[in-house]
Amino acid sequence: MNTKIEIINKPEFDSTSLDNFSLNNFNRWPGVDKGMICNHLKHILTNYGGLIFAASINGTIAAVLALRKLEWDTNFFNFNCYKIDYLLANNTYDENVLSLAVKQLIDHYFLFAKKNNIKFSYCSIDSSNRIINRALVEKRFMYLLAWVDGFYKSEKIIENNTDSENNVGLIKENELEFFKDIAADNYFKEGRFYLDSRFDIKKVDKMYSELISNSYLNKDILLVYRINDRPVGLFICKRIETFSYFNAMKIAPLRFLIIEPTQRGKGLSYDFFCKTLNYLKNYSDIVTTGLEIHNIPSLNLHSKLNFTFNYTHNLYHYWH
Repeated sequence: MNTKIEIINKPEFDSTSLDNFSLNNFNRWPGVDKGMICNHLKHILTNYGGLIFAASINGTIAAVLALRKLEWDTNFFNFNCYKIDYLLANNTYDENVLSLAVKQLIDHYFLFAKKNNIKFSYCSIDSSNRIINRALVEKRFMYLLAWVDGFYKSEKIIENNTDSENNVGLIKENELEFFKDIAADNYFKEGRFYLDSRFDIKKVDKMYSELISNSYLNKDILLVYRINDRPVGLFICKRIETFSYFNAMKIAPLRFLIIEPTQRGKGLSYDFFCKTLNYLKNYSDIVTTGLEIHNIPSLNLHSKLNFTFNYTHNLYHYWH
């Protein structure tokens, strides 16, 4: 039987098109099964706000690439930045055929990028998917690091004996500049932007500073740790999400933790994390996290707090 691979713009998905696609970032989430994940993926791609390309093998969708323009990044760096949100493959096909389909799909994206003056794009790929990871390397995507995702679920208050003068509350507008200055100089220096030499480090420093203002304007949850009413730590959590296909589960995605340098090494990070989880448990069913797998202090802190690690993914950059 001849294998015919066709690249499709704006593919249409029927009720079974994505049944054999895996989305492993929800592994071990409480009460979530494969059917729920499949329906969630169908909903995402059917209602996706960016662009979707697909590789079809003999009329059946074998691989999907979904991408969108990163407006904030584009404006900040002053060149077109895109993110490949999804690069997924149907796991029922022969590996060699599927590899060919994925690479042709990536080539199609490269043509689109050239026509639309895209300078930079990135994606994160399930570490266990050797077909897609290998295809990206062969197409000269630059591997930078691996991330590990986890989640926390607890109905109990975390007890932690701390000074009564230490408290956590929502940020005040007049505290923004204080934390912007700290973030510019003290954010984790081994993240993906710092590892990619094509980015200007001074501009990356500024980006993490501006991220705080952007999160505040976006109405994310910004919690501040105060000692005698003086701000010393900031924890950013994205807005609570409701996953309708996961029995309306409410998710609190952690994003950013930073402590004033003079307060480090005093157990403050652990206490702040405890208080943050106690705050978020009132508004969510689980708290999710993601961090660089080489960030050992953060990994140890998450482990101490009994986070469940459930997914690893590889991060790639591409300069067009």
